[in-house]
Amino acid sequence: LRKTKHDYINLLSTVKGYIEIDQIEKAQNIINETIEDLSSVSKLPCSNNDTINTILNLKNKKAADSGIEIKATVNESFAIKISDYDLSRILFNLIDNSIEALENCDKEKICNFEIFADKDKVEITVSNICNTKNIKNTIDRGNGTGIIKGIAKKYNGKYTFTKEPLQNDKKYSKATATVTMENI
Repeated sequence: LRKTKHDYINLLSTVKGYIEIDQIEKAQNIINETIEDLSSVSKLPCSNNDTINTILNLKNKKAADSGIEIKATVNESFAIKISDYDLSRILFNLIDNSIEALENCDKEKICNFEIFADKDKVEITVSNICNTKNIKNTIDRGNGTGIIKGIAKKYNGKYTFTKEPLQNDKKYSKATATVTMENI
């Protein structure tokens, strides 16, 4: 959030400078782009958890730059007790994997993101459409899944991944990654 605050202070200073030198059109362009940027941020739900809000806003910007929409649902009836460090690692890996899959897909570019938290458990689900054919693994691939599994185990939980073919479409599947953990 500090980075965002810094960015907007700089933008407002630039607008002020353009107004002072009578470059109104340039000032208006920056204002319009800033409004668009803020509008995309406001589409995401606010969580009671700053880590979730920060990561969703960062990833929403990255996704939008690739023509991808993040549809997020956050349902917290109880505070999330999982450490910010572990929660960050899970969210970054899940959302990055979804964005990467969608960048390589020429179908619906929507990342569906859901968090449910009550006093007993936290469940995070990310789903999207992807190409049915698996992308060949390289040395750099697969580390994120191991990280997610390790964190889930630490909180007496599990990680699942499913890929279901779309009806009447052999080229595309729906990929769903879910992490379920005790809220400890």
